Amino acid sequence: MERKKNLKNMLRYVIPSVTALMVNSVYIIVDGFFVMKGVGEKALAAVTLSVPFLEALIAVSMLLSVGAGIYISYYLGKGSKNTANTVLNTSLALLFLVSAVISISGIVFLKDLARILGADETMTELVCDYLKYLLYFSPALILSYALATFLRNDNKPGLGMIAMIFGGLANGILDYVFIFVFNMGIEGAGLATGLGPVFSILIMMPHFFLKKGDLYFRLSAFSFRYCKKILTAGIPAFITEYSLGIVTYLHNFVIIRILGEQGVAAYGIIGYVALIVLTFYLGISQGIQPLISMAYGAGKDRELKFYTRVSFIFAGIIGIVSTAVIIVFARPITEIFSGNNSELTAVTVYGLRIYSVNFILAGINILAISIFQSVQKVKTASVIAVIRSTVFVYAALMTLPVFFGSLGIWLSMPFAEAGAFLVILGICIFTLRDEKEKRAEHVIL
Repeated sequence: MERKKNLKNMLRYVIPSVTALMVNSVYIIVDGFFVMKGVGEKALAAVTLSVPFLEALIAVSMLLSVGAGIYISYYLGKGSKNTANTVLNTSLALLFLVSAVISISGIVFLKDLARILGADETMTELVCDYLKYLLYFSPALILSYALATFLRNDNKPGLGMIAMIFGGLANGILDYVFIFVFNMGIEGAGLATGLGPVFSILIMMPHFFLKKGDLYFRLSAFSFRYCKKILTAGIPAFITEYSLGIVTYLHNFVIIRILGEQGVAAYGIIGYVALIVLTFYLGISQGIQPLISMAYGAGKDRELKFYTRVSFIFAGIIGIVSTAVIIVFARPITEIFSGNNSELTAVTVYGLRIYSVNFILAGINILAISIFQSVQKVKTASVIAVIRSTVFVYAALMTLPVFFGSLGIWLSMPFAEAGAFLVILGICIFTLRDEKEKRAEHVIL
């Protein structure tokens, strides 16, 4: 009975989390689809070059909201609602400050930002046209993700899901209207992506203003004491989320030199497919975060172990099934975006089949980071996140293409995930051994 109750509770959090993040992924994918169909291959390459910045905005939101969420659920588990609200409002103040700085700085240095993202002289204008609207609305995008996280930690995961679905639908409709009806081109895609989160925010805000849960807005609740804690605790979530951006940036840097603009467009399509699969993993990790943090705060070890074990089982099943499906159906999946462009289709199908092997281990790695973070083992989670998303990916991209050419580009992610898995396995073995030794010493004493 207890297992069924815990499983039901887990699904109540995980399903809305996965659904909400899946809709958020549509922000990026719909842009790519409509841009490819309505503007062209070069515009799709420009959107792909912009993806790391969009992921950076989401990662900043995760840094401050998940970092706060860990302590919010921890204190709610202990019955300290006032402290939980102090953490919430401190996080909100940081969110507004950071998003304003990003928006203003990005607008002032727009062309420099485009070049940093890898745009050459022929691509800079297109990238700027797409980015400028993201910058105008970046505070809204950052806040929408944060509010959805806070709702999960306030026992309202379904409301966050509804809000994100509504925002995603608005984005898709506006994409079509701006690109095909008003002929705004790539600027229309950027404007649609910027406006989508506004609709989500309008749905979520009343919950906090009207005090419909344990968490609510209160200006006087800001505390400098929790600023460092929030930022420190959120680092693994930031790295995990931005790993999509880091990986895209590093791949774009190498691909544009070896395969050119067509290679970047192909990687853009591969990135959209990867985003769907990784969204499942991120949704599970963010869904179980409040449950694990609350169980940890309340000292419920059996619940904590159950949520951990079942989430790993889910990730393993999703990894195997998704890899098999992608390998078999790589061509029809690719043609959704590439259409009749046979050269682009051939390059993408070849890369996608090899690249997709990394999904088998990616979910386990992402969940391990989230679980360590949720029980406040932030240093361990941060080390794993950095190794997974930066060190191994960079090493693979700098070496494998030298020996294997374009094949080395697509092999980089399977290599990186395998290396991260071995590191995580070693850390888990060491941690379990250390805990057994401590228990043995306690028994002797």
